[in-house]
Amino acid sequence: MHEDYDVILLDGGFNDIFLKVKVGEVTPDSNKGGFYDITTTAGALEQICYFLTKNYKDAVKLFVLCHDCDDRQPLYWDMLRKVLDKWEIPYVDICSETDFDKDVGDEIHPVAYAQDKVYGELVEKKLNELFAERNTLSAEKQKIDIAKGENAKLTVNLGSEPYSGKLSWTSSDEEVVTVSQSGEVTAEAIGQAMVRAETTRLSRATSICRSYPRFWRARRHRTSATNPLIRRWLRSAATALSQREEAATR
Repeated sequence: MHEDYDVILLDGGFNDIFLKVKVGEVTPDSNKGGFYDITTTAGALEQICYFLTKNYKDAVKLFVLCHDCDDRQPLYWDMLRKVLDKWEIPYVDICSETDFDKDVGDEIHPVAYAQDKVYGELVEKKLNELFAERNTLSAEKQKIDIAKGENAKLTVNLGSEPYSGKLSWTSSDEEVVTVSQSGEVTAEAIGQAMVRAETTRLSRATSICRSYPRFWRARRHRTSATNPLIRRWLRSAATALSQREEAATR
C-alpha cells in the first residue's frame, strides 16, 4: 500500500445517475467501521472514504462535485455532500461555486477551456487553501488563566495534528509571564501577556496567558462576573496588550 501521496483527487456520481443506482443513506457519524452497503451511492462513497482515511491519512484529499447535467443530480449530490461532511473530506462544488454552463462539449465531458478555466482554477485554489491550512500552526489553547506563581504547559498543533518539531517560544511581557523553550509558562505577576511559538518556515501560534491573584481561583466564577474592579482590570490589561502588539508589528 502506497503511503506517500501528497494529494488524492476524486470525482464521481454521474454513472450512478445514468445507471439509476439507489441513492441510499449516510450512516451515523459513529459508524466508521468499514461495513457499508456498496450497492448504493452513499454506501459506496462511505466505503471509499473509509479506505482513504485508513490507508492515506496524511494525504490531502479533495472531492470534485461536477457540473450540473441532469435533473436528478441534486438528489445524488446532496447525499454525496452528507457523506463527505461525515468523513471530513473537503470538496469543491462546480454547480454552486461557478456559473459553468453545461451546454458545452457533449454536456458530460467539458471542453478544454472549461477544464482549464473552471475546473482547474477552482480545484487549484481549494488545494492551495488545504495545503496552507495543513501548514498552519495553532495553539491548542487560545487562552489560559493561571494563578500567580503557578505553571501551565502549552502545546501547538500543525493543522489538526500535534506538532512535535522544534519551536521558539517567547513572551510579550516576561515580567508577567515567562515561557521555557519546552512551552511551559509561569505566571510571575498579575497581568496578561501573549505567548508565541514560532518556527523558521511556518506561521506562528499564539496564546493569551492571564495571571490572577491566587485567591481569585477559588472565587473565580462569582468574582469575575460580579466584581467591577476585576472587569475593569481585564479591560485595561487587554487594551495595554493590544497596544504593545500593534507597536511591535510596526
